[in-house]
Amino acid sequence: LKARPGVVAEEAGPVAILGAPPNMARPPLGCPFNERCALASAECREKLPALQAAPDHPGELRACHKSVQAVAELSAREASHA
Repeated sequence: LKARPGVVAEEAGPVAILGAPPNMARPPLGCPFNERCALASAECREKLPALQAAPDHPGELRACHKSVQAVAELSAREASHA
């Protein structure tokens, strides 16, 4: 999510995602981003997450095994250790 451009001028610019995009002719098992995601778990590598409406953001969809809150907490913890 950090790779998408911000909608507010004060937001930081997009963050590059490490690695190469998945080969969609031969997609990886599970989430297509699991090889590039710092928060990926075993579940991410084994099972494709369902596409669902994002809580508190009508019209936005997300596909992640982790809740929005869990992703925010893990991202904050990762940033504080950088």
